[in-house]
Amino acid sequence: MNILVIGGCQVYGYGLSLKQRSFMDYFAAQLEERGYRPQVTSYVFLPLADIRETLTHLDLSQFDLLIIQPAHYYLQHPPTFWKLFKTPARKAPTYAGPGLKTPELEALRSQPLLPLDNTPAGLGKQTKNVLKRLLLTVGNQAGLVKQLFFVQHELAALLEQLQGHCQKIFLLTPTPHRELVSQWLRKQGRTLVINEGNRWGMTVLDTHEFIRPQEEVYIPNDPSHLNAIGHELLGQALFACYEAKRNRLADIEQSVELQSKSTMEIV
Repeated sequence: MNILVIGGCQVYGYGLSLKQRSFMDYFAAQLEERGYRPQVTSYVFLPLADIRETLTHLDLSQFDLLIIQPAHYYLQHPPTFWKLFKTPARKAPTYAGPGLKTPELEALRSQPLLPLDNTPAGLGKQTKNVLKRLLLTVGNQAGLVKQLFFVQHELAALLEQLQGHCQKIFLLTPTPHRELVSQWLRKQGRTLVINEGNRWGMTVLDTHEFIRPQEEVYIPNDPSHLNAIGHELLGQALFACYEAKRNRLADIEQSVELQSKSTMEIV
């Protein structure tokens, strides 16, 4: 079974030890228990335009599953808050190459964690972030949060490109974020992914249904990245979603076969 995965640093398990499993590790392990031999090719950190460009270089018919968790980068608090009210600059898309396999993903996981702002001044930003979230809510109602329009446009273009493979695509909504501004952006992104996925007839796994922005499932002092428990929850939910879709398709095929037999008997 060949699987193509596109997403952010959760794909390789940022912040986990080499002995801990990412959500894709859990998913692949459960497939192996069912007798499959999953071969995973992963792309991480790609802007949406680069994803589209890369897909044009791939023979998607060789993949049995496409798992995509898009736009994490665009749905988090930027260093300059007002960038959210400007349309991101469009750059010429680039081809990302043949993708990453398990050894490359493990090498990424072994890199040191990024430093976080845990100073008293950083904690004092919470009040300011409440005001920022209020500005975003009001601005979004007036159509001023251009970053969200950009994400919607790019996501729609990506899913249109993939519509011929919709039956084997699983879209994951962006996981929740514990920082207030990013949390607001992820909730808006959740809605975008659900709506666009449904519009193009693709299976959508809503991560917000089983992951809450609580410290129990996040790396300590890290508002963004899941810990081993969070990854296990995500991996189990993805496999349950996969099993449910496979069973649903089997039921449809059985129903079609029975109807065909019934028609032939009547004739």
